[in-house]
Amino acid sequence: MSFTVNNRSTPAAGQQTTAAAGSASGSFDTSQMLSAKELTSGGGFKIGVNKDSKPEQLAEAFQRFSDNKSVVGYAQMASQLGKEFQGKMLDSVEKKMNKFLADKPNASKTEIAEFAKKTLLNDTVMYQTMKQTITQMANDAISRMKDTFEG
Repeated sequence: MSFTVNNRSTPAAGQQTTAAAGSASGSFDTSQMLSAKELTSGGGFKIGVNKDSKPEQLAEAFQRFSDNKSVVGYAQMASQLGKEFQGKMLDSVEKKMNKFLADKPNASKTEIAEFAKKTLLNDTVMYQTMKQTITQMANDAISRMKDTFEG
């Protein structure tokens, strides 16, 4: 199952793309990543971006904890969600990463990258689907009201 978003096919939550499946073998670029200890210094993981952040800022923040090869793509996908959904998605990713790092304080950079990549993909697709559903429901309601009042 996949979703078409802006003329691109996006795998449904839980599905792996060919690139994601290949990356499970350890071909992550972790050169820009921080260690689990560095990510949680200061009392826990903080994503460092919010609903007002630009794609470049998102990519920079994602580099701290995810595969350098994919951060630009995830940043672009997140920025296409719009401010409110982007904020909710970032909050969700922060909570999941915080829990993961608390549960696995000695996780390797590869383990962190695998989890982050899965989390970024799943949460971005989930919030994109929610946004599309809400937009479609609103459009349907407006159409029904228009039909009621016009005819």
